[in-house]
Amino acid sequence: MFHRLHPPKIQKLAAKGIVTVCVEYQLLQEAKYPAAVFNIKSAVRWMRANADKYGIDPDKIAISGCSAGGQLALLVGLTNGVEAKEGNQGDLGFSSSIQAIVDLDGVVDFMAPLSLNLNRKADSPDVQWLGGTFYEKPEIWKDASPIFWANEKSCPILFVNSGFPRFHAGQDELIGMMKDWKIYTEVHKFDIQLHTFWLFNPWIDPTVNYINDFLIKVFNK
Repeated sequence: MFHRLHPPKIQKLAAKGIVTVCVEYQLLQEAKYPAAVFNIKSAVRWMRANADKYGIDPDKIAISGCSAGGQLALLVGLTNGVEAKEGNQGDLGFSSSIQAIVDLDGVVDFMAPLSLNLNRKADSPDVQWLGGTFYEKPEIWKDASPIFWANEKSCPILFVNSGFPRFHAGQDELIGMMKDWKIYTEVHKFDIQLHTFWLFNPWIDPTVNYINDFLIKVFNK
């Protein structure tokens, strides 16, 4: 979801020569899971449909997200080619596949102990978004957990973390899986108790540099 505080990071990435597209998706007040996944995949198809117009390389599309957006970035990127996650919104003649993922403090596994052990009320955002608690809708919680979609054809992933462990639920396990498949992953951590580090100095510049260096590494190899 585009936020008024995001432009500094976006502008800094664009200044490094990265074509940057801000995507809005339906929030829980508008639609439940998996509507946001369909929205984002539609936006990726739009990018390919308009690649010539905006100077986009259709073979080198990365997805990045922060917090809930990071979880969605992982989910979209790890469900390449999964028909059930495509939706039917726009530019259906183009691919929604992703070639690299950047996750800024987004949860990898809703079913990991770090996530499940949180005390959640019926009106908590994830419960509302998923349409019920884990005990009511375990199959939906699993379906929305990116780790369960990873496979030997998954694309490289960059993780940039805050000092809050709960936002990294399932990350170590996913990295282990990717290592077994010889798929590149990279992790950076700021030892700060600030979840939204990507919005503020002095963390914006190093975050942008991590993203830029990662994309150069995976797209120019």
